This record gives sequence, structure tokens and C-alpha cells, in this order.
Amino acid sequence: GIYDSIIALDGDVQITALKALENGTFKSVSEMEKVISEAKKAVKENVADYSDDDESSSTYKVSQDILDRRVEIIQDIVTDADFEEDKIFTDLDNALWAEEAILALYDMGIVSGKDAKKFAPDDVISRAELVTMLVNAYKPEADNAEEFSDVKSSDWFYKAVMTAKGAGIASGDENNCFNPASSVTRQDMAVLIYRAMGSPEVGETELFADDADISDYAKAAVYYMKEKKIVSGMEDGGFAPSATATRAQCALMLYKALGIENEVK
Repeated sequence: GIYDSIIALDGDVQITALKALENGTFKSVSEMEKVISEAKKAVKENVADYSDDDESSSTYKVSQDILDRRVEIIQDIVTDADFEEDKIFTDLDNALWAEEAILALYDMGIVSGKDAKKFAPDDVISRAELVTMLVNAYKPEADNAEEFSDVKSSDWFYKAVMTAKGAGIASGDENNCFNPASSVTRQDMAVLIYRAMGSPEVGETELFADDADISDYAKAAVYYMKEKKIVSGMEDGGFAPSATATRAQCALMLYKALGIENEVK
């Protein structure tokens, strides 16, 4: 195959590092780049076979040149197109920080894409989408609840929304509207996940720099998430409670929350 051909190109220099290519097909471009990076780091170690590990030596430079040629060939042959059909979602390259969470939640039937191959990680998440994720994840027991005035039985999210209302996870506004298409702020994302977790007791933790901007109803949720390292905040030390949450951010927070629950169990 491709990988055997690559390994056969230049004798046995760097074969140890590149043997990783024989262990299976890359699942993503990022995985390929990780193997290439590891192979580059292995150059100096493998050059020891030539009894000279000085980076300034001709032996090291020849070994590095051989590896560089192989890397170029790998990158030329194995392109994004080679991975498209194997990818669950093809639009996660700019959301690699959340890829593990998104794919794990997908495998558990908790999240789905906007279409067959697109997760839309940077899209703002709607209330209907988040509540559906939470009901899929926690499968809460729910009492019968009065229907929201803006949620119809024919809506794809009807069952999840009514379950969330009956379980005390979601509520409506003063007009009994759920506002399913409305965006979700970061503090409300924390609140909804926190409620789905059963509103556990909150311990002491350092306040966010913008604590004064966090609504009182959301503080227990936000600081529980901080205490459990489900969230860490922004670079400036704040939480940005009123900023809108994305689908990727919600997936990562929910994934971490589920991990905390599994540790408790």
C-alpha cells in the first residue's frame, strides 16, 4: 500500500519512526501530521545507529534529508480527499480542541450533525439543540408538563423540550414561550447542563474576573463548572457569561460534565 511504498523509498533510515504508518489508515489530516511530527522528533534518536548523534554532522543531515523527502511524499499522496469518506464530520479541522468531545458524543447518540457530514462547530447553538443534547445524554425522568405556546407536537424537538420542562431542566418566559430558535449564552449553557446533572452542591472556588456580570441565577452553575474544571474561562480571567455559545463549546462542556458524573459513579 501507500505506506509500504513510502517506507521502501530510502533504505532503512527512519523506518522505525515511519513504521507507525503501517498500523492503520489515518483517520484525519491532524492524525497524519501528528505521526509526521513524531517521526521528525525521532530523527536524532535513530541517527544513533550511525554512531554519530551530533545535529551538525553530515550523518544527521543526510538522515534528516531522507525523512524530509518521505514527509513530502506522504503529504503529496495523502491529502484531505483521502480522508473525506472516512470522516464522520468533515468540518472539524478548525475545532480540533473539541473534536474528541464531538465524536464521542456522536458515538453515544447524544449529538448529530447539521447534515450528513457537517457538524457546524462554530454555529451558535439554539435552545432546542442544547435541550435535545441534554435529554439524549441524561435521559431524565419527567412529569407531565403544560405545553409551551411556541412548541408544536410536530416540531423535531418537541419530545426533548417537553421532557426537559417536565424534569425541571428548562423553563419558558413570562408568556410561556420556550423560544426554541433563540441562541444560548455561556451562562445559560452552564445552567442547563447543571440542572441536567441534578444541581449538585457547589464548593468554594476562585471567582471569575467578571463575576459581577454573571447573573445570580447562574452563579451556582458557573462555579460548579469551574470547581470541577468543566470550564476554565477566557484568557482574561473572565467567564464572558453573556457571550453566545457555539455547538462545539456546548459539546465540550457536556462531554466534560458527563466525565465528572462517571467519576462520581
